[in-house]
Amino acid sequence: MSLDLRKLLPQVDLMVQSIVSRNSRIDALIPEVLAAFAGLHSDDQELLQRKLDQAGETWPAAMPTDEEAQKTYPPPQPRREYSVFATDGSQIHPDRHSPTMYYLINIGRISLRYGSGAPPEISSVVKIYFDDDDLYDEFGSAISTSIINGKRDVLELESLASLAEKSTEQPSVALLDNGLLLWLAAQVGAHRNRPIDQLLDQYLKHMSRLQSSEALLAGFLDKPRHWNVVALLTLANTALEDVRQLTIKSNPYRGIIDRTIFSRILKPGFRSSLFIQRSKLNTAFRDAGHQVYFFYMHTGAGDNIVRVEVPEWVANSQSRLDIVHDALLQQCRQTEGYPYSLVRAHELAVVSNLDRQNLESLIQNRLIDHGLSFSQSRKAETKRWTGRKRRFQV
Repeated sequence: MSLDLRKLLPQVDLMVQSIVSRNSRIDALIPEVLAAFAGLHSDDQELLQRKLDQAGETWPAAMPTDEEAQKTYPPPQPRREYSVFATDGSQIHPDRHSPTMYYLINIGRISLRYGSGAPPEISSVVKIYFDDDDLYDEFGSAISTSIINGKRDVLELESLASLAEKSTEQPSVALLDNGLLLWLAAQVGAHRNRPIDQLLDQYLKHMSRLQSSEALLAGFLDKPRHWNVVALLTLANTALEDVRQLTIKSNPYRGIIDRTIFSRILKPGFRSSLFIQRSKLNTAFRDAGHQVYFFYMHTGAGDNIVRVEVPEWVANSQSRLDIVHDALLQQCRQTEGYPYSLVRAHELAVVSNLDRQNLESLIQNRLIDHGLSFSQSRKAETKRWTGRKRRFQV
């Protein structure tokens, strides 16, 4: 039986009413939030730092930098010659109903050398994992999908570092379609284990490779939902003695995200000032020399505000920031708001259902060639039957 939309209609109506009510509340708060943001530079900076210290790293407030929070930066003078490297990845997770247990990671890679007249160089790195050490953790349990996704993130950065190390052309920008803090480690927080620590260690080593190659690393996040700057404004407007009682539910600006602010401040092509991502994980990145900073940018397409994350060795140089800013704008103009290189890397990385079916057929044929029999689980067989269109009416 297909989804019965008639049963969902009352719930959908309630959902829409809730959205309308929430949007009205947010619209009423926006002038207050913008006023708080405008007054941030005049606040007692020593008191603000004490509030940040009191709140601790569990409160997701951004940390201001030497750049004045309200200042915006116009598009830099466009460069005619520069290189861009980009990677993106996808995966096939293990299927216990399949005749064989494995998972696959595919990384799409592209190199663009603007001003050289050379065509883009595209490639992919694909790896299939099938050994017991790959499939099971140290306790004998099946590897989690989050660990596989973490491996994919590490391979994306490793591939990016390999592209940068092969290039002798400067300046060059290396792009990821994600934030720079390893997502897996950010999600588990203090509950990291040895496999996650190993992935984080590999990830940081590849960041060091990129730094040594002098490629300018940046993570690009489209339609970001972060509220780190809003959380900073909440702290600025909370008494010091009340900071420890702050919760997400008690946040007076709940529901407002950073993009709400910067969509009203940034002109097309402009970027915001820099902020530091405050978290325990970023402390580990800082200790490795890769503390993550971020800024918001108007791509020039409609009202598209994106978040860009860069390591400290990019953030601490105005000229390097300008190169990243310019390269992203030029990339976004080609595709109306999203970097062309990341679009192409994704196209090279994506693994379709047909790709998976073809791989399964290849594996099964090879099993037969070696005289091995196989069978799908009963569940997989029945799903295959019920997934087909009915040939007969009962």
